[in-house]
Amino acid sequence: MALSPRHITRSKPCSAEDGFTLIELLLASVFMIFVITLVYQTVSFAQIGAQISARNNVMSGDVGTILDIEDRFLSQNLSLTKSGDYAYDVEVPRRNGTSYYISFMANSDGTFTAYRRAGTSTTFRLSKINANRSSGTPLLELFDSSMNVTTDMTKATSAKITIVAKDPSGNLVSSSRTVLFRNR
Repeated sequence: MALSPRHITRSKPCSAEDGFTLIELLLASVFMIFVITLVYQTVSFAQIGAQISARNNVMSGDVGTILDIEDRFLSQNLSLTKSGDYAYDVEVPRRNGTSYYISFMANSDGTFTAYRRAGTSTTFRLSKINANRSSGTPLLELFDSSMNVTTDMTKATSAKITIVAKDPSGNLVSSSRTVLFRNR
């Protein structure tokens, strides 16, 4: 089939409506930058949320468990002996009228241990991320009946327990609890 002159058309001259203008390209670029920034902010927000969640897990898991255990023994203590700022012994009554001792210690290697001396002695490692020693925070602060700080174990009627730990990012996390002694 041969082409006749009527099938051949001349090309139109280029006009501003053909293709994109500089303004359209700039607007598209600004829109893409906005979208990329929005995605980046969303990812950053998710990372911050994950860090906060990890920190809260440390607080509730490690620190909270230790506070619960110490609270249980301190509230029922018959006697208390501090061995410096990072260790103390508690005499705890049994139901049969006898008693046993349990020692709590924040160690320099970052562990927190409880040592039970009753019949057969047992050591429990309660934490691997304790930071009481490295932060210089004492485990126990004693108070008398007027809630004044005391160093006299016989006059103490309550104690403030403070546990410091390191979260996964290395930040210090602490929590405190005041315990009233029932058997004094």
